[in-house]
Amino acid sequence: ITKREAKGNWKSWKWRSSKDAFSNGAYFVPSGYGSCAPNYTPSQSFVAVPAYMVPAITLNAGPLSCFVGRAC
Repeated sequence: ITKREAKGNWKSWKWRSSKDAFSNGAYFVPSGYGSCAPNYTPSQSFVAVPAYMVPAITLNAGPLSCFVGRAC
């Protein structure tokens, strides 16, 4: 994931990674100090699957095969 911000806007941000999987030389550098608690309530959270399952759960992801004059 890449996020580019104007210089200085990000200096107070806290970036953390937890149980993420990186491949092909990708890496993550945490930043900021102190706790990085989520900004949502427990009722807004969900259980995440392990990163190795991403190919299986996104197997059918992608563009629709739509044609002019026919329902997608």
